Amino acid sequence: MIDESTIDETVSAHYAAHSMSSASITDFIADETSTLHRFIRLNPRFDLSTTLSLLSPLNPIRVPWLPASTNFYAIPATANLSTNELYLSGKIYGMDCSSGAAIAALSLPSPPSSTPIRVLDLCCCPGAKLCMVVDALLGHEAVHVVGVDVSETRLNVR
Repeated sequence: MIDESTIDETVSAHYAAHSMSSASITDFIADETSTLHRFIRLNPRFDLSTTLSLLSPLNPIRVPWLPASTNFYAIPATANLSTNELYLSGKIYGMDCSSGAAIAALSLPSPPSSTPIRVLDLCCCPGAKLCMVVDALLGHEAVHVVGVDVSETRLNVR
């Protein structure tokens, strides 16, 4: 159990300067979606309820501080995605929720929209954020999304 007295004074002072109490930090650390988990995002191009049902042996927990529309879940850190059939078939993405928060912060427009949208993602590999952008823009009429990266090894990450 973590209590406020275990947080370093310097760390507490930093967060206090940004209007965060020590209690909110300990709540975050104690949250069930903490470092004991890894994060996944469900691919919205597949039936989400079926995917969640197939994930049930891993007891997925929705990440509560991200919008539900981002489809982020925490699963045990010990889960091996590289051999998971849902991962291999593209039904789930291995993706840190901080990356999902960055995309959610873009406040991309909801479809339908005929307003042209252009997105350039530099240093895009392995591509999970780029996929999330594309998924968020499904249903728009005029979308052009480009991802660029120079790292050949990161281009080959599955």
